[in-house]
Amino acid sequence: MTLVDELSLLRQLIDPYSEIPARSITPQTRGRIFEEWLSRLLRSSTERPRANYRPKGEEIDGSFGLDGRIYLLEAKWHGSPLPASSIYQFRGKVDGKLVGTVGVFVSMSNYSTEAVEAVRIGKVLNVILFGPDDIEIAAEVGFAEVLRFKLRAATEEGEIYMPYVATRALSHLTILVEGKLDQEITHALLLRALSGASESRPYSVVPTMGRMGIPSIAAVLSLGEGDEIVALIETDGMSPKDSQEFLQRLEGNSLVHPIMVDPGVERWVGMSRFDAKRKRQELHRRIESMDINELIRNDSSFAQLVRLLTQRT
Repeated sequence: MTLVDELSLLRQLIDPYSEIPARSITPQTRGRIFEEWLSRLLRSSTERPRANYRPKGEEIDGSFGLDGRIYLLEAKWHGSPLPASSIYQFRGKVDGKLVGTVGVFVSMSNYSTEAVEAVRIGKVLNVILFGPDDIEIAAEVGFAEVLRFKLRAATEEGEIYMPYVATRALSHLTILVEGKLDQEITHALLLRALSGASESRPYSVVPTMGRMGIPSIAAVLSLGEGDEIVALIETDGMSPKDSQEFLQRLEGNSLVHPIMVDPGVERWVGMSRFDAKRKRQELHRRIESMDINELIRNDSSFAQLVRLLTQRT
């Protein structure tokens, strides 16, 4: 069984909606199984990975070497997205080590948007964040490949949460959104909008975990092999001046297409962000039952996104 197969099975075991009985999987058991799997992943592409150890009363999940450098590791699999305090606690451990030490934080339950945004504005960036999608792709291409990609983003743009996006052909479109909910809504609506299209471009919807990450992540992706990028910019909480300044950060790059969505992606389904987060059945019902052609006719932001994907720009 491959690392990809093992991770898929592990995710099924802890999924409450899975057909596989999981009554015996406690949080402690889940954590132990994941740590064992992660150790195998690290051994496959990094140097001398070390398991849980306790220096000076601390507890560190592990460490590993890559390209002549040692990294500290923290791994979590909780039931909900991690808050900023979890990242700050790990960053404190990294701060106490040799100057220049970098920590790698893995969260299989992802992070809250507020957590990533809070860490982004810190003066010291010494922690790289991995989410569940990063770990899933690392099982395919190797942990080292994904980490090198993220390290370049952190070095060039100061970006701590850079979703791994493999190099693709020019026809591919990467759509950057702020969070996982935006990713879910955008992808579901595009599936409906493109189902009847005679021709459409391949695309991926990538969450940046907060508005602040969009310019830096777009900048890194545009340095690849010609991927075109759409940046969906939600105006909620932004003044006209803020919006203009944000757009200016994206100007000058012909590969980036900014689209302003006022106030946010959830508007496309006629819901507030609060309701879209908490009324999941209603959200899915609206996505499935809405007149998608009417949305294209009446909403310029969604229509612009569909035009880019059907190459009718």
